[in-house]
Amino acid sequence: MTAALALAVIAGAGAGCTAMPSPFDGERSNADELPAIVPPMEGADAASSRYQGQSSGYDVYLLKGKPPSQICLVVTAGTADTTLTSCSGGSWLQTTVSDGTAFRVQLQGFDGDPDPTGTEVSPWVHDVTGIDEG
Repeated sequence: MTAALALAVIAGAGAGCTAMPSPFDGERSNADELPAIVPPMEGADAASSRYQGQSSGYDVYLLKGKPPSQICLVVTAGTADTTLTSCSGGSWLQTTVSDGTAFRVQLQGFDGDPDPTGTEVSPWVHDVTGIDEG
């Protein structure tokens, strides 16, 4: 009886510990394709792009980086003039578009983040416009 109880406790403890999924899990869909207006990015794997959603009139995509980059972000409002690309060698990045709209990426997600995290675009991307303004 004691051995069965111990196994149940161990199984229950393991069930609650799951890693944050990656934005690159699962198959790509047509929505994940980068728009033709996005310029080639030297530090990014374009075939890994994943559409994250829309915020403030911008479509947001994440891409796997090519070393030394780990993650890349594409933000576009549909024209070459309104498209911004950015890469980081770490697990997070933040970029601001010319109109002041700001996006923050955290590959580990935003759960438990003590700072204000803005508007969720996806579990990995938030629109943080105005949060850092004093």
